[in-house]
Amino acid sequence: MFSIIIPLYNKIGFISRALDSVVNQTYKEYEIIVVNDGSTDGSEKIVQNNFGDKVKVINQKNQGVSTARNTGIAHAKYPYIAFLDADDIWHPDYLYSVNKTIEANEYPGILGTNFIRFKSFEELDLPNYPDVDAIPVKNYSIAEYFNKTINHTLIFTSCIVMKKEFFDTNAGFDPPLKFGEDLDVWFRAILLYGKLVYVQKKLVYYSREDLSAATKKDYLLEQTLIPKILNPDFFPLDKIENPKDAKAFKSYRSKWICLGMPPIYRLKENEASINQVIPQIGNKFFFYKWYYLLPFSITYKTFRSKYPHKLWVKYLKFCYRCF
Repeated sequence: MFSIIIPLYNKIGFISRALDSVVNQTYKEYEIIVVNDGSTDGSEKIVQNNFGDKVKVINQKNQGVSTARNTGIAHAKYPYIAFLDADDIWHPDYLYSVNKTIEANEYPGILGTNFIRFKSFEELDLPNYPDVDAIPVKNYSIAEYFNKTINHTLIFTSCIVMKKEFFDTNAGFDPPLKFGEDLDVWFRAILLYGKLVYVQKKLVYYSREDLSAATKKDYLLEQTLIPKILNPDFFPLDKIENPKDAKAFKSYRSKWICLGMPPIYRLKENEASINQVIPQIGNKFFFYKWYYLLPFSITYKTFRSKYPHKLWVKYLKFCYRCF
């Protein structure tokens, strides 16, 4: 039923517990595909020595997480792809709950579950769900999802399950993108299928332990999803039946870009690209982008500092909630 794709790059301190959380699943119809993306710390040896034939290991030279996921998908044999990052873990009933939800919802194209963030694995207390068949599910329409997720993150990579057929007929993960490559896929899938099926149980545990994580790095604007999501070719919005859905996505897109801009200002090389992007946000979002209209020399100095960055993000989230 499920092909589980785990990209692996130098996660020797985390990969065993991620795989343990899969091997200990109560639902057993799955395959595990670990794509070793040129690890140099011996991570792949840990997988081979500790898990043997329980895991299919594919070795490739370092090409980035997007290429690794695409490689795993290309080797998958089951109709559903489940994604798991090498430093995250699943609740033992994760796949059981997902399978039950799929059966009850006529094979949804994209499904997500609730999750918990943690900074210390030793202090993580897994929730106990005594009634395994009590699976609260909400079907988010396009508008409901994008209106909700701007203030409350609903999904991330390790709690996503998708139909494999999506990748047979649509572009997969975009290798040039270094930040937002996962959102690129989730957004296009939700727009295509018209909804996100969402399991409200907290069945996935998102690690914030790895100091080398992608979310802690700076990128050129061209390496992020921002220019791509503004491109009219990102998704044919005229094919969305409900105008409210298309409107909600456009609004979310502008708000999401405003939230994502501060780290972009930390690199001087982004000045020219920023000057092209900001006008595309639209004048109706002036209260969300007004600071970006100041000279680059000011915004660059501001967002190089951690506290002003956090303060600006808090201001934006306040605006999103209240207006």
